[in-house]
Amino acid sequence: MPTGTWERLPEERRAAVTGAAEDEFSRNGFSGGSLNVIVREAGISKGSLFQYFDDKVDLWTYLAERATERIRVAMEKEIEGLPWDTGFFGPFRQLARAWVDHFREHPRDR
Repeated sequence: MPTGTWERLPEERRAAVTGAAEDEFSRNGFSGGSLNVIVREAGISKGSLFQYFDDKVDLWTYLAERATERIRVAMEKEIEGLPWDTGFFGPFRQLARAWVDHFREHPRDR
């Protein structure tokens, strides 16, 4: 998980790092994702990145948790508006479509 140093950073710096990391990992996956690309795109040094996160896995885990939360919030909104009293399968199909649409509209969450 992020260090205390991360928590003290200005929001714009955290946004630059998370945006660069989400872009890199969404393009290349975990194994192909390059920390060098992330730090270059974020405008920070590699040493700074390691002051914020212990390692690549730590950064990936943080991003995965953020994505999971965004997905959960989006799906909860969908679930609230579905007509569950009309049966299970109709609303379930709508929810499945919303799930697919979410990932089409938010490729970083894949």
